[in-house]
Amino acid sequence: MKGTGRGLIGMIRSKAMAGAVAAAVAGAVALSFGAVAAASIRPVGQAAPRVGGVPRTPGAQLWVKRYNGSGNGDDIAFALAVSPTGTAVFVTGESVGTPSVDFATVAYDASTGAKLWVTRYNGVGGAGGIAYALGVSPDGGRVFVTGASYGAPSVDYATVAYNTQ
Repeated sequence: MKGTGRGLIGMIRSKAMAGAVAAAVAGAVALSFGAVAAASIRPVGQAAPRVGGVPRTPGAQLWVKRYNGSGNGDDIAFALAVSPTGTAVFVTGESVGTPSVDFATVAYDASTGAKLWVTRYNGVGGAGGIAYALGVSPDGGRVFVTGASYGAPSVDYATVAYNTQ
């Protein structure tokens, strides 16, 4: 929680919230991908399905993407969601910016990992904030991000809606 200036209690609360959110997201992602995993089961000896000429092996790494925000500091993801069509992956969390920690949300192509877009929210008056959760509208046209928004005299929550296209 570098740079938040919220002290030990704030760090403990934030880390506990992040853990709970991470656990919930992991469960949701596992459920989302359950149908995909079940569909890939095949009889012994049958060749693995191919995607774009590349054999699909269960557990094989398909892509990895890193996000390094504008402040070139700590960037930590707290939540992930998949579009209803399975074509996009949305990741949100905290990102060190200038001069504060911001919400950072990134959309990736689910097949290739190509970055589709990045957006940041810097809180009220530029005081910063940390995104802890996100959701996607049923039609996939919007992403909703929520978390702590810093500003005098207190910390509140903020929810931001973004167009996905």
